[in-house]
Amino acid sequence: MTRYQRHHVKTAAGFTLIEVLVATALMGTILAALATITAQWLPNWNRGFARVQRSEQIALGLERLVTDPDPEVAQRARRAFAGQRRTPEWHAAAARLDFSD
Repeated sequence: MTRYQRHHVKTAAGFTLIEVLVATALMGTILAALATITAQWLPNWNRGFARVQRSEQIALGLERLVTDPDPEVAQRARRAFAGQRRTPEWHAAAARLDFSD
């Protein structure tokens, strides 16, 4: 092996320790920034998702109230939620709709 070949092999051997440390520090900084953004964004996402689910449940309940041929169910629903500020909870089966107090 000539002197030129030995010098070329030594200089092209791979990454230096400084390059590896800089790359690791850069990766840590990026991951920390992503974790911070995700930590602020995730509670809002969950709150919005819960609001959408609640709206869909209320829409389903109201649709069943409208299509239910039994007027007794609608009267019980009005009595159960008259003047109350809470979300309705209902237990639906294929043939009937029950409201919880």
